[in-house]
Amino acid sequence: MKLAAKLILILFLAVGALTTAMAYFTIHQQYASFQKGREETARELKDKVSDLLTKAWKEGGREGVDDALASMSLEIRQTEMRWVQFNADGDHPDAPTAPMDSLPRVLEGKIESVVIRHNGGEERLHTFFQVPGHADDRVGVELSDSLAPLKEQERRTVYSTIMTLLGLSLVCVGVVVFAGLQLVGHPLEKLVGKTRQIADGDYSQPVHVPGHDELSRLGAALNHLSDRLCAQKQTIDTETAARIAALNQLRHADRLKTVGRLAAGIAHELGTPLNVVSGRAGLIANGRLSNDEVRQSAVTIKSEADRITHIIRQLLDFARRTELQRQTVDLSALATRTAELLSTIAEKNHVQLNVNAKSGTVRANIDEAQIQHVLTNIIMNSIQAIAEAGTVNIDIGVRNVTPPPDAQRDTGDYAFIEVRDTGIGMKPDDLEQIFEPFFTTKDVGEGTGLGLSIAYGIIQEHGGWIDVQSESGSGSCFTLYLPKETEQ
Repeated sequence: MKLAAKLILILFLAVGALTTAMAYFTIHQQYASFQKGREETARELKDKVSDLLTKAWKEGGREGVDDALASMSLEIRQTEMRWVQFNADGDHPDAPTAPMDSLPRVLEGKIESVVIRHNGGEERLHTFFQVPGHADDRVGVELSDSLAPLKEQERRTVYSTIMTLLGLSLVCVGVVVFAGLQLVGHPLEKLVGKTRQIADGDYSQPVHVPGHDELSRLGAALNHLSDRLCAQKQTIDTETAARIAALNQLRHADRLKTVGRLAAGIAHELGTPLNVVSGRAGLIANGRLSNDEVRQSAVTIKSEADRITHIIRQLLDFARRTELQRQTVDLSALATRTAELLSTIAEKNHVQLNVNAKSGTVRANIDEAQIQHVLTNIIMNSIQAIAEAGTVNIDIGVRNVTPPPDAQRDTGDYAFIEVRDTGIGMKPDDLEQIFEPFFTTKDVGEGTGLGLSIAYGIIQEHGGWIDVQSESGSGSCFTLYLPKETEQ
């Protein structure tokens, strides 16, 4: 509706301006034509009255001239003629009506016309010409014509123009109502509604704009765009679901691989309590123990069984496949539990694990199982990077850092878990590729190269990033940065 109104308004202004210009030029042409006609009449009279007025002057003097001019005025209707002396003063009866400075060409034998408004408000056209052949070359004739007919014609032209513009404005209003609503407004509303549906992700309802104009073609183009977007959305959803499923399978496979590594150490860890349980049970079965000794053996068996249950529960919790479930977690406690889980493998490899909380309690809104998976992989890599004996320090705290560009986050305080080892380190070329899928520095059969790639994806999902610093022969430092929990 607004668009149609603007277009019609522009058209109305253009037509109105053209109509007004035509009226102006018509009025101007009427005045010019009237003036030209009077000058033609004066030119014809100039040749006729020359001898006549000269003769009348000789025979009757001024009265003879007046009689001759009066007789000629009757022949030219609505035209008054009188004898003038161009050198007479303004108060002289024969002085011209117009001042001489407005008649520069009359004394040169030319015809001059001037419009003068008289005291009564009447406008008249005064035409002057010199009488040729007269003894005094400063005498002539003044023709005077009323412009009242032209004024009346001008009023009719102006009135006609105003009525034309009013009629045109009414027609434009009707066109705006009809064209704006029926031809433009309703189709545009449909197209705008369809555009909003596409923006909201709704591609189900096609828009129908009847006709064969640009709006209908735009509607068809929007329907085609909607169909293409719907098909692409379905393709993207299918590919995304498959990608997520594959990624989850990779993560679970990587977790199970880590569980397999832990199993050997845990089997050794379970050996001691199982031997204690077996020995105590054998003593009780022989019946050689006193009641107090039997009671003490039972307590020992219960304690060792609880220890075995705790170890197995840790392994099952780590291996269980779960969806991303965020909750507020104490990162120091999480690092401590992970270190305990890997302590047997660390001891077997003569590696000491140290957990240090530098900023007291540090909390983050994370999926505990997922972050433990990442931390386990990194600590395992650090343990395996130590050739003989060494140390892995796990520090937890808060730092004010600037995230890398791909993290798309602002500078601020972030929680961190830093794993620093005294291992063999990495070469600069290897350091640039460690997060690429299937890249590994381990020997064939020792790793798939998916651990760090999956770990990086998990940290990214939590809104964080992994920073790595390493030098060949000087160990490595992996730092997990996570958005810290906001204090209430």
